[in-house]
Amino acid sequence: CSSDLAQEGPANGEAGRRGAPTGNPLGTTSFGSQIASFDSDFKFGYYIDQLLSAIDAKWARPPLGNDVKAVISFRIQRDGSLADLEVAQSSGYNSFDLAALRAVQNASPFAPLPRAYRNDSLGVTLIVR
Repeated sequence: CSSDLAQEGPANGEAGRRGAPTGNPLGTTSFGSQIASFDSDFKFGYYIDQLLSAIDAKWARPPLGNDVKAVISFRIQRDGSLADLEVAQSSGYNSFDLAALRAVQNASPFAPLPRAYRNDSLGVTLIVR
């Protein structure tokens, strides 16, 4: 039984691209997702980068217009497990909404929440474009 937390990179050598020069310090990724909000004061930038990178790696955007976006909300438990995943604001396209949900679902479990973060879980609102 191998650990679900040890994610291996694809065979094409794409692993380890976290520090790409195209990175944005505001918490966005190449597929245009960004953290809209947290339910508490969360200041762990490295954790946000890991979270977005994990979701980005699982994102398969349906071939729709560039102005399509969905808002997804979920909770990360202390151990990194996913809870309460839902579409908070639909894109208007079922395929897009389901792809966004699937990206978050397939990226989990996430790394455990930082020890210095005192709450038992973290609520995340994610905008996916």
